[in-house]
Amino acid sequence: MEPIQNLRKKCAEAPLYELLGEAQAVSWKHFGKKVELYYTYYQDRVTKHQFTKDAKERYKEEFIKKIKNSLNPATPILGLSGFNCELRCEHCKGINLMGMHNVSTTDKLYEAVKLFHSQGTKGILLSAGSRKDGTTLIGPEFNDVIMKIKKEFGLYIGLHAGYVSRDRVREIKGLGVDSILIDVIGDEETLLDVYHLKIPLSIIEDVVRFTIEEGIDVIPHICIGLNFCKIKGEFDAIDMLAKYPIKYVTYIILEPTPGTPMADLDPPDPAEVLRVLAYSRFRLPRVLHSLGCIRPIGRYGEQIESLALQVGCNRIAGISSELTLVKCDEAGIEFNLASYCCMIGNGMFDHLKI
Repeated sequence: MEPIQNLRKKCAEAPLYELLGEAQAVSWKHFGKKVELYYTYYQDRVTKHQFTKDAKERYKEEFIKKIKNSLNPATPILGLSGFNCELRCEHCKGINLMGMHNVSTTDKLYEAVKLFHSQGTKGILLSAGSRKDGTTLIGPEFNDVIMKIKKEFGLYIGLHAGYVSRDRVREIKGLGVDSILIDVIGDEETLLDVYHLKIPLSIIEDVVRFTIEEGIDVIPHICIGLNFCKIKGEFDAIDMLAKYPIKYVTYIILEPTPGTPMADLDPPDPAEVLRVLAYSRFRLPRVLHSLGCIRPIGRYGEQIESLALQVGCNRIAGISSELTLVKCDEAGIEFNLASYCCMIGNGMFDHLKI
C-alpha cells in the first residue's frame, strides 16, 4: 500500500485515464468483470417530483418504465416521519422526503409493507427526517411493528438511524433489522454548514464501529460534493472507513435540488467524482462499491455511469439510458438488472466471502 499522502496526491493529480484503468483492474481482480445494475423506487419518484434541475426533460422515462415493468417492485423507501425534519439540511430542506412513501404511523407502515410483500418486494428501507441531534425520527414507538414485519414477512430490512448510541444500535438489531445505513462525512465544516450539526466527526465513526461490533451490517453512504458541490472531506471519510472491516460502500452525488440553497449550482465535475471513486477503490480494494440512486440523472448521469464502469464500480443504481448497457457490452462486462437497493445485491456477488 502506498503511503496515504502519496496516494492522495496521485488521485488528485494523475491523468484520469491512468487512475481509471488501475482502479478498474483492482476491482476486477477481487470481484471479476461484473456489475450489478439495479433500479430503485427513489428514482421513479425523482421523475415524478422533478427533484433535480431539468430532470423531466433530461430523463429517459420510457427506458426506465420498460425496465421497471419487467422487474418486481423496487425496494420501497418508507418515510416514517412523513415530511417532518428538524435539521432542514442545506442540500435537501426536507424535499427528498417527498421521494419516500409516507407511512408516519405504525398502521400505515404495516399496511404498506403488507402490500409491497404481496407484490413481490424482497426488502424495505426505513427512513425519516432527522432530529436536531442527528438521529432520525424513527423512535421506539415503531419497535413493535418493525419486529412484527420481520416476523410475518421475512423481508430484508435496512434502516436510516442517524448518529445514534451503541444502545440504540443494539436495540435496532434486536428488532430484526439487517443493516444500518449511515451518512459518512469527513469534514466538520460541511457537517456544520450543510447538516447544521455541532458534533465531532468521531461520533459518525462511533456509529460505524458500534454497528460492526454489534454484528449488524453497516452501509456507509458518502455524498460527493455535499459541501455546495465542492470536494471537501470525501477523502477523509474514505480514510475513516478504511479502519474497519466494512463490506459495502455507497457513493451518491449532490443533486442541485429546486427549493434549496443549492438549486442553481452545477453538480460536481465528473472528473472530480471519479478521483474520489478511484481513491476509494485503492483504499478499500475488497469492498463492494455502489453508485447509488441519489444523484443527478439524464445526460450527466449517462456520463457518470460510463465513468463508473471504467473505475470499477460493482453496482450502479437506476441507469439513465441504454447507453450504460451498450458500454457494458463493449467492455465485455457481465451485468444483470434487478429491482433492488444498494443494501441488497441482485445475486451476482452472493458467493463471495467478503
